[in-house]
Amino acid sequence: MPAPLRFLLLTALAAALFAATAPDPRQDRFEIDEAEWLTISIETTRQALGDASPLDGIPPSPNRDPDGNPWKVGIHQSTFGFMNPLLPKFVFGGISLALSHDQYDAAVFPRFAKGAGQGRTQRAKLAVFPPLIAVRSIVTLLAALSAALLFLIAQRIGGWPAGALAFGLFVASPVVADHATRIRTDFFPMTFSLLALWLALLASKKIGTRSAMRTILGLGLLAGLAVGSKLNGALLSPMVGLWILLAWLDNRQESKTSGLHGVLIPWCLAGLATLSLFFLFSPHLWPAPIENLGALMEGWENDINHQKDQYGERLGRADSLGEHFALSAKAFNGEYEPIYAFLRLPLGIPLVLIGLVVIGAEIRRATSRTDAKLILVYLLIAGLGTALWLPFGRNNFYLGFAPVVSLLEGLALGAPLYWWHQARRANRADALPSSTA
Repeated sequence: MPAPLRFLLLTALAAALFAATAPDPRQDRFEIDEAEWLTISIETTRQALGDASPLDGIPPSPNRDPDGNPWKVGIHQSTFGFMNPLLPKFVFGGISLALSHDQYDAAVFPRFAKGAGQGRTQRAKLAVFPPLIAVRSIVTLLAALSAALLFLIAQRIGGWPAGALAFGLFVASPVVADHATRIRTDFFPMTFSLLALWLALLASKKIGTRSAMRTILGLGLLAGLAVGSKLNGALLSPMVGLWILLAWLDNRQESKTSGLHGVLIPWCLAGLATLSLFFLFSPHLWPAPIENLGALMEGWENDINHQKDQYGERLGRADSLGEHFALSAKAFNGEYEPIYAFLRLPLGIPLVLIGLVVIGAEIRRATSRTDAKLILVYLLIAGLGTALWLPFGRNNFYLGFAPVVSLLEGLALGAPLYWWHQARRANRADALPSSTA
């Protein structure tokens, strides 16, 4: 079966599985943050298109001092506004406008609902209900693309059994299944990161040569799209840098690349592409990006600390390094790990360790050395980056672990089976009588 067709079929299968387990939209809870994402997305898209905003004239929030930037006033003062990049908002808002829905009510945000009267927040949620199913379907598509990409990535070093298991474990992951049919921005950087890894694997033997420049540009653009979707998408940037370096070093040993400029030029090209897209989708940082970025990070820190105080006692909070890793353990050996969730077997951490051993074995093989190194970089940065950031045990905060766990467990269970199958085929070939002329 041609690779593009296989990829499309895998995507369609994952999307169908997610859709089959989704609750009936007519009876489903319509979460307040979904309504907030739809509201800010419609406003953002209308503003970008130059339409008059229904919220013109709303006074600034008293706890902020807007600097005149139009992307930091009105409902943009909410955490869904200037504290988040614009790419997902353009996607969600574009779908809403394409469906001829451009109305919303600012009372969906608590700070604008004060004094609005009983029931105003519920009416504000219903104001953006019409495009809900269509927008949710985009999130489902991104989750399905991530599942298909995990199959291809695991198959690269672990054969089809590892690919099939990584695919199945991701689709069955409780945290993925819970959010793949809701409006979430987390699947944007996840999909872009996995797509970048797949692109790097395909071009790994060419990095350091002129023929790889389009691939390098593509990696930089994907890194820009990732951080232009969600700030923790910035984890893709160091991945890209290390992928380029490791592939260049391996290719240089085989005399396929030139001198140091073979890595410096790609670094610069990818970095410029990333920064360009990030600032394009972050107009709230204009015109003083460094100063505004510092204020943005400070704002996020204050907001996270506030949420820790509000939810930390109930969900568990992480302040020290040990607490971060203890809280992260749920993703590897707890309710969010698919094998434990369905079978109640605490196999997550052993399988993750075996998966790392599998990657180590592949690094020692000349034919798969570079691919295994690139995959390991992804796993370490995505896993450790999410663990070190995880502030408290909110369900959707564990989404960043899902591809890491699925990939490692898929390799742990599937690669040995693939190796056995390969060895059996080799033994059969050796046993065949040699033909004589």
